[in-house]
Amino acid sequence: MILRSTKFDDIYFSNLDGLSETRHVFLRGNNLEEAWSNKNQFTIAETGFGTGLNFLATWKLFEETSKAGQRLHFISVEKYPLHKGVIKDALSVWNKELGNYIDDFLSLYPIRVPGPHIIHLTPFVTLTVWFGDIATVMPEWKGFQVDAWYLDGFTPAKNPEMWTQNVFENMAR
Repeated sequence: MILRSTKFDDIYFSNLDGLSETRHVFLRGNNLEEAWSNKNQFTIAETGFGTGLNFLATWKLFEETSKAGQRLHFISVEKYPLHKGVIKDALSVWNKELGNYIDDFLSLYPIRVPGPHIIHLTPFVTLTVWFGDIATVMPEWKGFQVDAWYLDGFTPAKNPEMWTQNVFENMAR
């Protein structure tokens, strides 16, 4: 199933292989295995949660490559949160590879109300997903240092609100 946003007339991930795209652009693009290899706590921030595919692939890689006791905190924002059933359908093509991660995540997926939702998936992996507009959410992000960014909020031409000076200034902060 290729999931398309009617709001932005854009796809959520590559129709060829979204998981391969995620691994190439975000996991290898941030050199995550090496980046978190000597950190007790590693924080990733993302500018468009969508289906959670980027998070799920990151979680799997973290579990496969992290050392005992290391922690991952993944923070993301989503203005238009998807229904749990839509996410399940969109990700079903990767059940063989991500099935347990998908199931565990969806069993804790929050109700779609604005604000931060903190999900402790394991003692070492925490997801904080903020439902709301990035322009108002990002200024609330305080008390943590971001080690890697995933810029993934549809293309700038179709979602210019995600690619503003305000967003970039908050990233730098």
